[in-house]
Amino acid sequence: MGTRKGPPTKGAIVRANMLSGLDESALGCDWDEADRRCWCCGKRTKTEKAHCEPHMRGGPNDPINFVLLCKRCHVESPDVDRDVMLRWLADNSSTMHGDRWHTAALSAAAMRMDPPDRIPDTDEAAAAVSEVLSRCGIHQGKFSQSTLEWAMAEVLGRLGWTHRD
Repeated sequence: MGTRKGPPTKGAIVRANMLSGLDESALGCDWDEADRRCWCCGKRTKTEKAHCEPHMRGGPNDPINFVLLCKRCHVESPDVDRDVMLRWLADNSSTMHGDRWHTAALSAAAMRMDPPDRIPDTDEAAAAVSEVLSRCGIHQGKFSQSTLEWAMAEVLGRLGWTHRD
């Protein structure tokens, strides 16, 4: 087994994401400040290199597999994959460079879904939960709130629940 390369520089992470076509309007900062502001809440602070696909799940140390987050947002970020991370950023980023945490309860409650016509059996529900959680990683020994929110929506969707428009 080869040696895993170290994480990229913050500059490399910014360049890779910018060149990928990621729209800065989905972030809590502009590209010209993306190396020193949290991409979610927009706070100007020391940022951490957050894997999109978690290291523990085999996520590579390529610059495109990272975003830059403050400590608080990093702990709450989803640990699934790049698509889920970018969706979370788009749904939760502050375009005013403010603190988004006062809206956390609202974003969790915003998911309104209608139940299916039939109740799934226990085995079907357990299989859906197991499959979805197997895609998730953990931060500091637990699932983050946003990982759990994504997982719940994913499980409900697999069991036939639909989003209300």
